Amino acid sequence: MLSNGKTVPIPKYVLSPAPKTDPRQCVLDPNNPATWRPCRPFWGGTNLVWWDVFAIPSGLRAPTQTNPNNVIPGYFKMRSRFMDFPGLYVLHCHILIHEDRGMMFSVEVGKPKPILERTDTGCFLIAEVFGARKMIYVKDEDGLYTADPKKDANAAHIARISVQELLARDLDDLIVERAVLDLMLSARNIKEIQFVNGLKPGQLTAALDGEPVGTVIFNAGAARGAQV
Repeated sequence: MLSNGKTVPIPKYVLSPAPKTDPRQCVLDPNNPATWRPCRPFWGGTNLVWWDVFAIPSGLRAPTQTNPNNVIPGYFKMRSRFMDFPGLYVLHCHILIHEDRGMMFSVEVGKPKPILERTDTGCFLIAEVFGARKMIYVKDEDGLYTADPKKDANAAHIARISVQELLARDLDDLIVERAVLDLMLSARNIKEIQFVNGLKPGQLTAALDGEPVGTVIFNAGAARGAQV
């Protein structure tokens, strides 16, 4: 917390009113669920601190009358305000095992339509930032179909298609989040994405070797503008 213009390690929560040393602290009574809520307001005034890395606090051991081993999990809430740089951003944990378990999502600034906050979009954004020319997704399907092959026996496999044509078709079922298709239109580095079946041995190796297995979705506009 900020105290007299300096950052001072003051506990955000106290277990009873007696230990409070700052009016911004909140009482968290282990025996009163009504106090198990976010502490508001926490920051006072306008003298805020700029952070780009946040440590999630440890859980608080708070024994109750019925549960002597009760632990209140640690967490924090973050609000970001984007004013000068509209566009797409990715937020993620710096620990890879946490990213793999879902602590990675995308944020779109400046457009009213929602964007799916899932791993397809997050992986695409990371690959784009790294400067990759191609993104390979490993799924449990053979690629893109005209419909869900698990529900429609007449669904036809699409081996190669431009993102422009795919968006124009407006299929009800897609193998990738629609946000990824929108991102492809403005991507600076990634020109195509490919989908292979990870349950079939050799498909990923073939894709890495440049073979047209599964489905390839490419940006026709980028292909026309490419220099030879």
